[in-house]
Amino acid sequence: MSTFRNTVSRNVFGALAGLLSGFTALAVAELVADLVRPAVGPVTVVGGAAIDRTPAAVKDFAIRTFGERTTRSSSSWASCSRWHCSPS
Repeated sequence: MSTFRNTVSRNVFGALAGLLSGFTALAVAELVADLVRPAVGPVTVVGGAAIDRTPAAVKDFAIRTFGERTTRSSSSWASCSRWHCSPS
């Protein structure tokens, strides 16, 4: 029983360490992008790529259902940083 508990706790700590390092890397990348070129942050680029690869029927459904302003306001918040917030 103790080896199972040790294995589970080791896996949980490993997963938490991986998540923490991923969040840290994303935060550092966003800060560097904000200093260099705010419009090209990793969250903005990945979000744009996901939207570009979404089928047209799904995009049209989302715009009909949620409205066009939803996508604009959420993309403007992606460019916010600790020091300033410039809406798109």
